[in-house]
Amino acid sequence: MGIGYAGFLEDNQSLDITCPALLLVGEKGRTGKVKTYNQKWAAGTGIKQIIIPNEAHNSNVDNPKEVNQHIDEFIERLKP
Repeated sequence: MGIGYAGFLEDNQSLDITCPALLLVGEKGRTGKVKTYNQKWAAGTGIKQIIIPNEAHNSNVDNPKEVNQHIDEFIERLKP
């Protein structure tokens, strides 16, 4: 997994996201350095990181109600 993440970070280190984005991170996520990477990404891009309570690696299965609420709110903010 470390090799996969390392390659991804190198390939995308100058990535500039110009569209609205939603960053969801599980409160109990323990896979690799996902939480650390997301914290750094949020800090570096200004994209707000949303912590999903009672969620580990698979947020839409672990806490679908909370995930869907944030997705719905995100989509509503995009409407003209």
